[in-house]
Amino acid sequence: MTPNESIPAITAFKGSLLRKQLLLVIIFAVLTLASLALPMSELSIPMQHFLPLHTVLEFVTIAVAILVFSTVWHTPTKLTSGTLIVIGMSLFGAAWLDAFHALSYKGMPDFITPSSVEKAIDFWLAARYVAAAGLLLASVRPTLPPVSVLVRYGALGIFTLVNLVVAWLIVAHEADLPHTFIEGVGVTPFKTQLEWVIFGMMALAAWRYYRLARASDDDFLPLMFSAAAVGAMGETYFTQYHMVSDFQHVMGHSFKLVSYLLIYQAMFIVSVRLPFKQLEQRKQALLQANNPISGS
Repeated sequence: MTPNESIPAITAFKGSLLRKQLLLVIIFAVLTLASLALPMSELSIPMQHFLPLHTVLEFVTIAVAILVFSTVWHTPTKLTSGTLIVIGMSLFGAAWLDAFHALSYKGMPDFITPSSVEKAIDFWLAARYVAAAGLLLASVRPTLPPVSVLVRYGALGIFTLVNLVVAWLIVAHEADLPHTFIEGVGVTPFKTQLEWVIFGMMALAAWRYYRLARASDDDFLPLMFSAAAVGAMGETYFTQYHMVSDFQHVMGHSFKLVSYLLIYQAMFIVSVRLPFKQLEQRKQALLQANNPISGS
């Protein structure tokens, strides 16, 4: 197959991948609307069962986030755009805050200070803002040039410092932070507003990725579109709830896990599959270039 003959096949595959991701987003949207129409916030899971489930969901998601970071970090510098570094670093930073969130959840042993609902929520919000900001920035600047090793380590240092400062603020000054949850009442309007802002950031990132995917044959973009869209829908489960161990939490955390898995799939395509694909294309080009020589 010549390069010109392969163009329709590539275009068809790109369209097929985008359609598949659009269908996936529609399925999750229907599931979200259907589940939110049910009184899921009233369906409580006993804490002795919910706590292990929550911990497993969080740490599996954290493992996926670290896989995303590792995939980007260990890809040769010249092959890694600054955009991928932004996504990898933001998920890496969010992973540590998510770990602090899981360890601070109500019912868990003391994490430096006693675990509580609001302490866990504060870490949750910090992690979601870091992840959402990374996805939004990457969607706005999708073609940042590769960065040097020095810049990589500098960015890693900055994310580490920010995480430490945020952790110190939440652990040492929890009582001074705005209230996010009231026992017997539920989340505060302040917390609801913060969740809707996260939803907006991720929805905007999804819209940006969708537009980019329609205009490009890059397999990375349709997957990032669905990842951001599913992540945005997952936030809706945390805008209103009265208990911290209901089915809404299970749904929201499950959506987050799916979102991270889609990001990992996108990163795998760019950082692992794409270099092999490029190598194969160069091999075929060399073989075609040598054919006239062999035949002469």
